Amino acid sequence: MKQMTIEKVAPAGTAATRNGSESTKDGNQDYSSVLGLTLPAFTLKQYQAVKTLPKKCTERVLASTLGVPASLVAAWRRANIGLASSVGLDGSVSYRRGDVLSFVYRHVGGCV
Repeated sequence: MKQMTIEKVAPAGTAATRNGSESTKDGNQDYSSVLGLTLPAFTLKQYQAVKTLPKKCTERVLASTLGVPASLVAAWRRANIGLASSVGLDGSVSYRRGDVLSFVYRHVGGCV
């Protein structure tokens, strides 16, 4: 299967990266404009909720825990901007708790 590359022009003050995201002057990635998807600033409450997830969870369980639609988590996965995931032989998608914790930690809108 051939992978599609998204070409775009980066706004002033940023530099486009290979995956279509933008790198700001301080080197942080800004994914807010990739395919029109945004990553929320998670709360401390959401971070604490993620700690209660089983070692492996489904997309629906993850979305419910984070309080976002499952379609948004799936869109992050398809755009390759969200969490690390694994796909089983039956096509089921799962996420490891450790990967989810580090992802949410990086996107908490305050101190943890």
